[in-house]
Amino acid sequence: MQCWEYLTESEVEKAMQLAEEIHPDEQRESEDSRRGQEHLAEVEKLKYLGVLAGGVAHRVGSKSGLIRLHVQKLRRLIPQEAADAHAVLDKIERETEYLTELSDVLFMPANAAETPVGPVDVNQFLAQAVRQAIIPSDVELTLHKENVPSVVGNRWLVEVFVELITNAVTAMSKSEKKRLTIRPQPVDESRIAVVFEDTGCGIAPEDISKLFTLFYTRGESEDLSGRGGYGLWYSKSIVTRMGGDLQIESEVGKGTTARVLLPVEPS
Repeated sequence: MQCWEYLTESEVEKAMQLAEEIHPDEQRESEDSRRGQEHLAEVEKLKYLGVLAGGVAHRVGSKSGLIRLHVQKLRRLIPQEAADAHAVLDKIERETEYLTELSDVLFMPANAAETPVGPVDVNQFLAQAVRQAIIPSDVELTLHKENVPSVVGNRWLVEVFVELITNAVTAMSKSEKKRLTIRPQPVDESRIAVVFEDTGCGIAPEDISKLFTLFYTRGESEDLSGRGGYGLWYSKSIVTRMGGDLQIESEVGKGTTARVLLPVEPS
C-alpha cells in the first residue's frame, strides 16, 4: 500500500502544490551554483592564458625590435636601385609592425588586471569610446544615455567598447542599412548590461563559441572576430577579470548583439 493512500485527496493536492513551489527554488539555486562554478573556471582559464600571453608578448616585442634594427642596416647596405630588395624589406617592416601591435595587445589583460578598479560611469566611458573609434559617416549611430548605477571597472573598459564598436562597423561594411545602437540597461540589482546592436552580416551559430579563442579567425572575414583573432579574446579577458562577462548573439544576414555584463558598484 502506498503512503499517500492514508491521505485525503485534498491533503495530497496540498502536498503536490507544496512540492511544486519548492522545486523551482531548488532548481534556481542549483543553476546559480553551476553558473558560479563555470564563471570561476572561466576566470582561472583566462588568467592562465593572460600570464602565458604576457610571456609570449615580452619575447615577441623584444625580437620585433631587433628585426627593425636589422632592416634599417640592410637598407643602408642595399643600393636604392635594387627595388625588389627594398620591396621585400617593406614587407618585413609591415609584418614587424603587426608583431609590435600583437605584443602590446597580449599585454592588455595583465595590464588591466594590475589597474585598480573602482566606480565607473558607463555613459562617460561610452562617450569616450565613440570619440576614439573610427566610425564612417554612412553608419547611423544611436548612443542612448541611460540612468544606470556606477559599475565596478577601470579605464580598460573604454578599450573593450572601442573594440566592439570597431567590430560592428567592420561587420556592416557591405550592409545596405548600417545602424549601430548602443545602450546601457539594468539587468538586475547587481548587474547592468552595455548592449551593442548592429545590422551587419551576422555570425553563424557554429562560429560564435569560437570567437573568444585567441588567434581564431574566419578566413576572409577574420576581422569580425576581432583584430587578427585577438580583439574579442582580450575584451572578454578584461571584462571577466572585473567580475563581468561578454556575450554574443547573432543571426546571419540580420546582425549581431554584443552584451557586456558588469557588476554594479556596491552602495
